[in-house]
Amino acid sequence: MKAILKDKFHEVYNLDWWERESVFTCQGRQFSRKNIVLSMANKDGGAHVDKELEEYYKILISENWEVGFYGSLEFSGGTPSPQGETIYPENAHLALVRQFAHEVLCSSKHLKWLSVNDY
Repeated sequence: MKAILKDKFHEVYNLDWWERESVFTCQGRQFSRKNIVLSMANKDGGAHVDKELEEYYKILISENWEVGFYGSLEFSGGTPSPQGETIYPENAHLALVRQFAHEVLCSSKHLKWLSVNDY
């Protein structure tokens, strides 16, 4: 199962979710949740730190990757980013891994694998 929006789910085999579904594309190659999590764990301080990170991962953690966020939304208070400008995210790998964890926790709750009611 994969969380879509709050309590809306569609069924996905675990291996497809983990290994086959692309969550990041760099230089024509697609990368899965597994690629990103294992790069973080095995090379970027999870288990140890390598002097040389994979090229796609260096791009993902920098502000220089191809996808930017462009915002011009209305807010009731201050805006979280400049409006009408493209923002290139730094450390996007951290946001992605948080999203992966959220998907696992929501799926676990949906399938009643967790006894915790307040997630």
